[in-house]
Amino acid sequence: MEAEFSLTSEVKDGCLVITTDGYVNNKGGEQIADEFEKHFDKGVKKVIINLAKSKVVNSIGISFLIEIIEKLN
Repeated sequence: MEAEFSLTSEVKDGCLVITTDGYVNNKGGEQIADEFEKHFDKGVKKVIINLAKSKVVNSIGISFLIEIIEKLN
């Protein structure tokens, strides 16, 4: 299983693009949520999360992603 996790982010045309690499567990999910919150608080309301390099997302990682979706709705 992938142990390391990293993410990069950038805002393009008012849209936050978060790209992950590695296993999205509780720590990875929390990092995604923290990065989202940082930009959401500044008014960014469009988000793309690119999980192409994250082959495994566990249930806790999914729960963080669902929280982001709920906040955007």
